[in-house]
Amino acid sequence: MGDIPLSTACQQRKIQMLFNIPPIRYEKISPYVQYPQFNQKDFDMRRKVEILKYEGNKTNTKTNKFKKTERWAQLVSGKTQKSSFASIFTTNIDNATGNYTVTETKATIPACTTDDLIPTPTSSCGVPGPITYLVYNPDVPLYNYATQTNPYAFADSNDYDKWKYYTTNDIKCQSGVETKIFTLYIKPNIDQYSYTYSFSIPIGLYVNGTNISNAILNRPLQFNDISLNINSIELTAYYSNQKVTLQKTASIIPSRDISMNYNISFIPTSIYNSYTAILYSGMLQVSNVYLFTEPGYIYDIYMKFNLGLNLSNNTTYSSSILTTSYGVICNLSSNNKKTEVNTIINSIQPSDYSAFNFNGL
Repeated sequence: MGDIPLSTACQQRKIQMLFNIPPIRYEKISPYVQYPQFNQKDFDMRRKVEILKYEGNKTNTKTNKFKKTERWAQLVSGKTQKSSFASIFTTNIDNATGNYTVTETKATIPACTTDDLIPTPTSSCGVPGPITYLVYNPDVPLYNYATQTNPYAFADSNDYDKWKYYTTNDIKCQSGVETKIFTLYIKPNIDQYSYTYSFSIPIGLYVNGTNISNAILNRPLQFNDISLNINSIELTAYYSNQKVTLQKTASIIPSRDISMNYNISFIPTSIYNSYTAILYSGMLQVSNVYLFTEPGYIYDIYMKFNLGLNLSNNTTYSSSILTTSYGVICNLSSNNKKTEVNTIINSIQPSDYSAFNFNGL
């Protein structure tokens, strides 16, 4: 392509920005919003109780070794000393037979699973300051305790696409007018200097008649066996509004003969009355689109459809309906496959509808 003008580079850069996907934004949820039934005092109390458990694997400043004063407190409290309890032997004598049985009962300490729920004064926990009660409430979530620093400013990117494309639904292509179908953006992950692309797109024929003549108002307007046909299809690629010379001839194959047959039948009461007919006409298969794929290239793909409207009585029609527009709707949406306004469509609607598909080799 030679030296690229500055205006072209700026235009390409501007279009590239439209394809940027913003990184995931970290949205921190406040615990006061997530748990409105608790207040700051509840969260602080829950955190204090957790800290005073002195769990070495969770507390950053705590080691697994106790200090001298802690070992002394542990010794005098007797919490770590094993306690021995005498077994109780009970002898039961059967007076009838003279036999007896001896039952041994061992003393045990019951498991007190609710001990943590007993309010404990801070004076019993070695906490200085005014005496308050520490209350463990397992329903309060542990917040802001031993948090890990997360580098949210550096988000991992999992974008491995070689290209991206942008298109919209229901693109009206008037007969004989070149219309942009989609935009292709070559990503930095591209691994070849060129690719041969192909795509399939659902299309439909449309016709719209407006501007009714005053001479036929309030009288039946009837035209039968009108046919709308696609005569030819052209594809063009543009780079920064400059036409690209394709190295290969693109192949455009309709899935079937594309035409629509319909009748017009209504009584116009105003010159602003109109008729409309839209029919899904099949999938258009386009292949052998050869493009150079330097990173950052952006292509606009245009198509031009040349159609013919065939009427049995063209003179009467032209004097009755003064304005008629027709063409092709590319990337026809699934909820717009058939529309009849003051018309009756005689053609059969195909059933092979699928969404726009794009790939490259």
